[in-house]
Amino acid sequence: RLSIAAGLGSAIQCPPLFQQEGHTMSDTPSCLLCVVETSDQYYLGVVTHSCLDNGLQDYRQRPFTFNAALDPDVAAVAVNLCCRPGDTLVDPCCGSGTIVFAAAERGVKAIGFDINPLMVEGAMKNLAHFGYSGRVEVHDARAEWPASARNFSVDAVVCNLPFGKALHFGGDLDKYNAEVLQNIRDSFPQARRFCFVSGDAIDDLLA
Repeated sequence: RLSIAAGLGSAIQCPPLFQQEGHTMSDTPSCLLCVVETSDQYYLGVVTHSCLDNGLQDYRQRPFTFNAALDPDVAAVAVNLCCRPGDTLVDPCCGSGTIVFAAAERGVKAIGFDINPLMVEGAMKNLAHFGYSGRVEVHDARAEWPASARNFSVDAVVCNLPFGKALHFGGDLDKYNAEVLQNIRDSFPQARRFCFVSGDAIDDLLA
């Protein structure tokens, strides 16, 4: 899918924003495109309407982001599917904290972890920017969970699994994600709901 995304990007006839003098990558483009995959083809269209709530719209102005960050719309859907206000959610690969923020907006207590210290620092910066004090810690999601996760009754696990070149340490991505999913099964047996976001099919990993 990364090669398909690269092909679509190269076919769009406009200069990349980050190559224009004095500009950096932006979360507020003047034109937003969407690609929909079906069983036999792809559809490319222009987004003319968004159902983002005000909080998530504001989150697009967060101080820290990166090119593989989860879209706030998707994070909101994932949290809404799995959680009610007052629930406790764990995101074992939280990246820049989009799921943790979406949870906080909905009155869900969220604990985020990421293997990359720079992501943890950025996620905390994003939460603080919007007045939240959520917990985000450096942790390898394949290892035994720290007390900050084990001491809570976890209702849901919501996670945007690493993909492509986003993996901090390199190595076999499928193997990494399989180990993460197995560790989640073993560590949070009390969790009643799970939602995993992935750019690739993960049916075999969930079996």
